[in-house]
Amino acid sequence: MGITEEWLRVNYKTRMEKNQDYYPVFHRIGNKISELNSEMLEYKQNIDKSIDNNVLLLTMGAVLKIEELSKIRSWFMKNTYLDCSIRSDDMRLRLINEVSDEDRIDMLNFLRVFDKSIVDLKFKKTQNITSRYDRIEIFTVHCSEKNTVYELPIAEESAGTRKMLSGVVNISSVVNSRS
Repeated sequence: MGITEEWLRVNYKTRMEKNQDYYPVFHRIGNKISELNSEMLEYKQNIDKSIDNNVLLLTMGAVLKIEELSKIRSWFMKNTYLDCSIRSDDMRLRLINEVSDEDRIDMLNFLRVFDKSIVDLKFKKTQNITSRYDRIEIFTVHCSEKNTVYELPIAEESAGTRKMLSGVVNISSVVNSRS
């Protein structure tokens, strides 16, 4: 099956509360480029010829020596401070205390930058008999293009969404510390 959709957006502002203005670097659906940053339009023909459903656009861009995509890929390769293999159990352990409504909204806004179909986050507390702390189950609430609303346990989310959720507290503190 391969890659069904891939996109990357950028925000040139440095504060979390300003994150409404994201600009597309690219948006790919299957093997078709639906959006491409104006700086890369000259490479569109090469990208269209080379696109492969099993290769990420950033990787392909580096192979094609497209400077913009190579720089972005290099940044991701150098900045490996978040672990893609975060398990949902690890996140539950981090959420020992109640999540405030403000924190939930911040997390939701952050996740929506990467996945617009997420419309809410739910945290359900259950009793944990092996620990003095309650267990917190995390769910994402999605709304499909057909306006169907459904919940997904965090364990069923993509590795990218789990990665972003696990790092949102750390990322938020770094971004908010830059004045």
